[in-house]
Amino acid sequence: MALPQNKLNALGLVYKAITRKASDLDEFKPFSIRIDNYYPSSSTLTGFEEQICAVDDLVSFTFNATFPILLQTIVQSNIPSRLLGLIHLSTAFTKIRAHNWRLPSDIEVSITHANETRKGIEYTIETKVFQFKRLTITNTNIMLDKSTAQKRFTLPSVSQNNWLHLSTKSILSRDARKYALHSKDFNPIHMSNWLAKQFGLPHMLIHGMYNVHWMLTEISSNKEFLNHPEWDTLEVNFNKPCYLPATVELKQDPNCDSFGLFSLDGQSRYVIMTLS
Repeated sequence: MALPQNKLNALGLVYKAITRKASDLDEFKPFSIRIDNYYPSSSTLTGFEEQICAVDDLVSFTFNATFPILLQTIVQSNIPSRLLGLIHLSTAFTKIRAHNWRLPSDIEVSITHANETRKGIEYTIETKVFQFKRLTITNTNIMLDKSTAQKRFTLPSVSQNNWLHLSTKSILSRDARKYALHSKDFNPIHMSNWLAKQFGLPHMLIHGMYNVHWMLTEISSNKEFLNHPEWDTLEVNFNKPCYLPATVELKQDPNCDSFGLFSLDGQSRYVIMTLS
């Protein structure tokens, strides 16, 4: 059962993170909190709309809106991993009914599973969004602690010879820093090249969710896709980090409702997305 709480401020989150007691994996216990009458911050709302689009137009905004509650859940959990070592592997959204983010919401976030895989420890984090006592949106995220990997894991190559080109975009470092301000995701690897190198990365990288938002706005505005039946479920896998600066290409698999975000040379696939 979810533990009722009030939203913590930044100092409260830091205190919980510092005093958190991690356990061994075999001692992991599911953990869930619930915050009622919740509003995303005004800076999150306005920042998203200035950089991306109207918040109620993209179901993926759910991740941004509820990210502070996700953090609040993680810093109080007993997961064995370091908090800064988690990598976003995948995210999935289901729209049950319309949601208005400027009205009060009830948010329930649960860490339901912790499984050891050859890639490392994977955590399943489920978010449920309610409005007026009715479930409106669900969001499931898989986070990975790569430091516990049993061996190096590489993705198989992806053939994209028949994929249809939809759009291209250049992404700069300032886009990542601007997105961090309104998403409240200040992971150092998104803030500067120097900080990213302290974590063993060659360059800073863009947030995976930034790419997801851009892909959805391009898909929804594409004339060939406008006549597609309404979709209710969005599934996303993050395949490779997108280092900055970068020029990315959005493509569609003509055989199904899958979309990929690739490097311009086609050598790297950053994101794969499926609508249904």
